[in-house]
Amino acid sequence: MTGFGPFPGIANNPSGALVETLQSSNAGFYRTAALLLPTSYQRAFEELVATDLEVTAIVIVGYAAGTTGMRLEQVAFNEAAAPIPDIDGHSVVGALDEAGPFSLRTSADVVQLAAAAESVGCPAVLSTDPGRYVCNATYYKALRRYQELGVPVVMAHIGDWTPHVFHGDLVAAGLEAVVTSVAGSIASAT
Repeated sequence: MTGFGPFPGIANNPSGALVETLQSSNAGFYRTAALLLPTSYQRAFEELVATDLEVTAIVIVGYAAGTTGMRLEQVAFNEAAAPIPDIDGHSVVGALDEAGPFSLRTSADVVQLAAAAESVGCPAVLSTDPGRYVCNATYYKALRRYQELGVPVVMAHIGDWTPHVFHGDLVAAGLEAVVTSVAGSIASAT
């Protein structure tokens, strides 16, 4: 499970705080590890790949202002076009991978994942627009690398999140339900 660090205009990225809060989730048949990625076009994916963990699934959590609950991203685009630079000061516009397809769709059953989040009270919607910032870039690169290896990759955008506040607890429960559902689908496939 990954979240992101700060970026221009957002000193405390809610996605990183949420992932760190849930980093020790264990439900008997799976173990999660939290990875806080820099909000950097270059370094985020490099750090994801550099982990020495045996990865069986990846859940990327990003921040999107104005989101209530969570948005489960069905697709990632081979394009960057955000109006703000990343944490390294780089602005990227254009294709992320000149040889890659325009878009990639997750193999995960996002309808099932949304239902899992909603079953614990977290509002969840399906989205086909992950933006064109670092989280989309990381999602696209992860889909391109890991999905062909049979590793499901999922992305959820959350809005402002504060632990131990009613809405924040619902989002945390919703993300935990998504992770549990992904783990369950892996366990039932083996």
